[in-house]
Amino acid sequence: MPDSGTPTQKLYQAIFNRLPEQDMDEADLPDLFEILDTLAPREAEVILKRFGITHKEMTQAAIAAEWEITPGRVGQIEQKALRKLKHPSRADKVKLLFALRSDLRKHINALNQCIDDLTAENNQLHVAQIVLQNSLHMIAQMASLHKDEIAQYGINQVVSADSHIDVLDFSMRVYSALIRSGIAMIGDLVSKNRKDLMRIRNLGSVGVKEIEKKLAGLGVVLHNN
Repeated sequence: MPDSGTPTQKLYQAIFNRLPEQDMDEADLPDLFEILDTLAPREAEVILKRFGITHKEMTQAAIAAEWEITPGRVGQIEQKALRKLKHPSRADKVKLLFALRSDLRKHINALNQCIDDLTAENNQLHVAQIVLQNSLHMIAQMASLHKDEIAQYGINQVVSADSHIDVLDFSMRVYSALIRSGIAMIGDLVSKNRKDLMRIRNLGSVGVKEIEKKLAGLGVVLHNN
């Protein structure tokens, strides 16, 4: 493991075999955690502990003692996790977290706040799409990023706020949980953030992921808060 740099810089070096030109912002840590959530639970935990991202940096021996396994087994879990993080599907997302300049991050944060405010008003969804598309065009020019690297921030088609959630063809479990909580229209659904949905009884993280997948098909991205 690299022995110099911040915890996130060390992780970057372990993935790409070089230090990043700049460190990622602390505000971007939730995005890093989302990437780590795609790993197996122990793989994600060993990365956090070995690189000291949310825990004090721990040796393989210390983790082995805590988990009551051998240091060699910890090493195997760590190497498997790093192999997964080096896959383009994850590595490209990690690289983007380090590539975004701080002024661009501020612009994106302001844009996300604007989107949240607009989507909270169901009859403003079409206006939100126009504002978002124009703003994303400006961001792309500022950062010279490839279009697919910022697509996660965009909405690629008009969504009717008055459409019933039936059109999204949710599983019965998710559909029932949403209806019981008073969410019957697409406008009601997209006005919620991820934390709001996690509070809905019997929905859970699996249900939220199903909702995110369905909305992604419409080009809509749930916000964390």
